[in-house]
Amino acid sequence: MSQYGYIIDNDLDFSKREVYQLFINYFNNPILTKIKDEENHTLYGAKIGLLLRDNRYLLVSSLKDTYPIGQTFKLEDIKWSILQTRTLSEDYNCNSFAYNPSKKPPYNTRIFIDKRYDHMSTYKCKDLNLTICMLHTDNTQFQYPDIGYLAGALETYNSLFKIEI
Repeated sequence: MSQYGYIIDNDLDFSKREVYQLFINYFNNPILTKIKDEENHTLYGAKIGLLLRDNRYLLVSSLKDTYPIGQTFKLEDIKWSILQTRTLSEDYNCNSFAYNPSKKPPYNTRIFIDKRYDHMSTYKCKDLNLTICMLHTDNTQFQYPDIGYLAGALETYNSLFKIEI
C-alpha cells in the first residue's frame, strides 16, 4: 500500500469519519476557538449567532493539546471525542456562526431512550452508532420522549453526542 501513499488518520474508523462528516455538514463546518484546557482534554467552541439572549454554543472536546487559548480551527480539523450543543450562562470569547437546521435524511434518524437519570436521559442511535445525553432543565426524568430524532436532539441545546465506534 505504501507505493500509493499513506492513509492520513488511519486510526480513524471509516464509520466514525462518516459521523464526523454528518456533524460537519449539519453545522456548515464552522470555525471553533480553543476555549480552555482541562486535566486531560481541550474544549473548542463557537457561539451560535442568534438574536436571542441565550448563549448557545457548539462545543467539542478533544484530547488535550498544546495550542494556545484562542487558536482557531475548522470543525473538520478537530479530532473530537464528544460534541455538545449547549445553552450556557458563560459567555465564551469565541467565534460565532450561523447555520440552517435540517430535518432531512440523515438528520431525521430516530433516537431511542436507553436510560433515564435524575439530571439526564441517554439515547441510542443505532444507525449512526451514537450515544446522546439529553440534559434535563426542568428537574423531571421525563422531560424528553422515549423516541426522538437526531435533529431534534441537536436543536435542544442541552445535548452531548459521543460516537460509539
